[in-house]
Amino acid sequence: MFNLAEKQAMHIGILKETKVPVDRRVALTPLSAARLLKLYPEFDLSVESSDIRCFKDDEYRQAGIRVTEDISDCDLLVGIKEVSVSALIPGKTYLFFSHTAKKQPYNRQLLQEIVKKHITLVDYEYLTNQENIRLVAFGRWAGIVGAYNGLRGYGLRYKLFDLKPAHKCHDLQQMMAELAKVRLPPIKILITGAGRVAAGARETLATLGYSVIEPAE
Repeated sequence: MFNLAEKQAMHIGILKETKVPVDRRVALTPLSAARLLKLYPEFDLSVESSDIRCFKDDEYRQAGIRVTEDISDCDLLVGIKEVSVSALIPGKTYLFFSHTAKKQPYNRQLLQEIVKKHITLVDYEYLTNQENIRLVAFGRWAGIVGAYNGLRGYGLRYKLFDLKPAHKCHDLQQMMAELAKVRLPPIKILITGAGRVAAGARETLATLGYSVIEPAE
């Protein structure tokens, strides 16, 4: 396992997402990438060129990050979703969500190819602390975006307002600015659960100025 604390020199590659349907997210933003290199100047970092990523190639170049079509010389390849079988590079170490923890049958071929190509897979889902609590989870963001898309759907259905789709918003600030368009009639909104997803949903809905009533009330 790579240990950043040991400051071992390595070449990190940020993957272009190959999952279908497309995923516009990225593991390191231009700002985060620049911070990483400032913290660990002995590292090399390359970003695979992408025409679907939420950040343009030029945004990485402006941050001083190398953009390339070929990341085969990288030691660690970092992405978000599953890498398509055809894009896997033999003998490399990958870091991404493989969606195989529950033995998902649709990713069986992916695991078989990883073994066949002698690839080391580090899955975000298995990164935990000493208390066995996951270190990487998108629950909060699922709640934020889910509540936003729920409001968007409500507005379209009843022809009240038209919000920009969440995946077309450049960042959280732009998405929250879209919520200024929301004009809802007096309705009750129920959030089930009390975990990360629910907390994220409450963040989005809090922008509407609604009174919050706890379950006990």
